[in-house]
Amino acid sequence: MKVGDRVTWRSSGTEKAGRIVAIVPAYIKPTVGWPAKRTDLRLASIVGAGWYQRYDAKRLGGGGKRDHESYLVAVKTGKTDRAKKSLYWPHVAWLRKVNGDA
Repeated sequence: MKVGDRVTWRSSGTEKAGRIVAIVPAYIKPTVGWPAKRTDLRLASIVGAGWYQRYDAKRLGGGGKRDHESYLVAVKTGKTDRAKKSLYWPHVAWLRKVNGDA
């Protein structure tokens, strides 16, 4: 999968759909604040400066670093295109690419 791909997954009994906005390298954990460990990486380094103007990281979730490449997915939560999208860090095994994306 790559940045820009549309994906779906099921979590907590709910189907979620969004677009991959960043690739998280193996053994790295995305963090909102200052990194607590050497393996933590700030969202600004992954998604780009000004990420907080475009995304809400409340649903980013916890968990530790992963031993494989993973993805940050932006999910539309508001009713308008101007609303912030929520960032999720779902397990790669849960992701299904939406047909129609090349």
